[in-house]
Amino acid sequence: MLKFDSRNAPYVITKPLHHTQQIIENGENGLIIRIDVIPNFELEREILGFGENIEILAPKRLKQQIQRRITKMVEKDKSEN
Repeated sequence: MLKFDSRNAPYVITKPLHHTQQIIENGENGLIIRIDVIPNFELEREILGFGENIEILAPKRLKQQIQRRITKMVEKDKSEN
């Protein structure tokens, strides 16, 4: 389950992330969708592409994986400066 800010909601509605995409909630606080996929590298790349405009609600394991990748990105940046 993923939550997008209201600015990105129209894009995600018109260009679904996956054919299993279901809208759970669409309101002024953003868009919550569910997709039935096995988390993989391609999904992680898609999520990272939305940057701060997306929140991973479930599964917890996917959220933790994305957090690890972001932490590594920040650490790499610090070590290069």
